[in-house]
Amino acid sequence: MEKEIINKCESVMEEMGLLALSEERKQEIIEKMSGLVCDRIILKLMGRISDVEVDEANEIMTGEDEDRQLEFLRIKMPDFNDILDEEINAVKSEILKNID
Repeated sequence: MEKEIINKCESVMEEMGLLALSEERKQEIIEKMSGLVCDRIILKLMGRISDVEVDEANEIMTGEDEDRQLEFLRIKMPDFNDILDEEINAVKSEILKNID
């Protein structure tokens, strides 16, 4: 899941004209953006699954197998791509709001 989120965050940085920043600064922003988006998606996931599924979700989402994570998310959240886009756009809006 993380790779997909990072790719979207990089696209947002390009849209915002932030590619001229130093590599270090770009990485810092991408890490913050992707962490925030990931946290928001996981919060939405937790609201959709049963208490019994929480342990399974924690195990999968804290693991290293990104394919398994995406599969789990797409099963539990058939609208995962829409949610990902919504959260990316929300973070982008918050960044732009804080720049003004």
